[in-house]
Amino acid sequence: MPGNVTNAGTLQVSSGAITLTGDWSNSGTFTQGTSTVTLNGTSQSISGTTTFYGLSKTVTTAATLTFEATKTQTVSNSLTLNGASLNLLSIVSSIADTQAALTLQGGGSQSLSYLDVKDNNASGGDTLAAGVTSTNSGNNDNWTFKIISVTLLNAGGTEDYTTWAIGTDRAVDTVYLMTTANCVLVKNDGNVAEDFSIEGTGSSWTLATTNAENQCVLMGLFNGDTAPVEGAFSATYDIIDGSTRWATTSAGNGIYEGANDGDNVAVNAGEKLYIYLETPLTVTSGLQETITVTIGAREHE
Repeated sequence: MPGNVTNAGTLQVSSGAITLTGDWSNSGTFTQGTSTVTLNGTSQSISGTTTFYGLSKTVTTAATLTFEATKTQTVSNSLTLNGASLNLLSIVSSIADTQAALTLQGGGSQSLSYLDVKDNNASGGDTLAAGVTSTNSGNNDNWTFKIISVTLLNAGGTEDYTTWAIGTDRAVDTVYLMTTANCVLVKNDGNVAEDFSIEGTGSSWTLATTNAENQCVLMGLFNGDTAPVEGAFSATYDIIDGSTRWATTSAGNGIYEGANDGDNVAVNAGEKLYIYLETPLTVTSGLQETITVTIGAREHE
């Protein structure tokens, strides 16, 4: 549709799409149905207050999408805002240093990349994840330009990791070690370098630095493609318990540091984690024990 859309009365769309090369202005009633409004001009603006089912603008040359300051635009289903490498789509307010609001309702999908965002408040809905291809030009709320994420995979990196099943009728006061076949590949699925953390909890056993009645020792090492031997684990550096401990590097004496480490892990890279379990000296309950190990991540600084 060439030109602008200016609605001061009632505009109702049941489904389909509205494609617009000009500006969008709404001071009346817009019933969006399941329609998507696609802005396919160069620099365009949205003014008034509108709830869109879908809102989309994708450019291959640098352009600007201006939102009216102090007004709120809401997207209930899908938000697509994409520029291109070296040709960013700028998201700005009509008044510099005064925020416009853009709300993606909970559960809505988003595709955001190669943006330059300034003066935008998204705090009314889901966090808008623009990613590292985008630029934060300031005065933005509930936008993120970095993604912190890990996945836990099997040793071959082909399936989600589930459980280290040690088995039944295992001995007390005995050490069990993960092997290269059942270790955990912790992969950085974010878009920045990450540090990993480890913490653990038992269903009835206590996790500690020494074993005792109903008390076990759990430790971890990042050790690459070679399974560490029992003596490689240190209760000083490698213990896993209810505290969150971040992996570090220190000439072989870092936290959870073996042949490899969980510190400053590159994007799309992964480290293999091996677990050490020393069972309690004695056990008073015949219940099955489940130990849960939680892996965390943060941006490396």
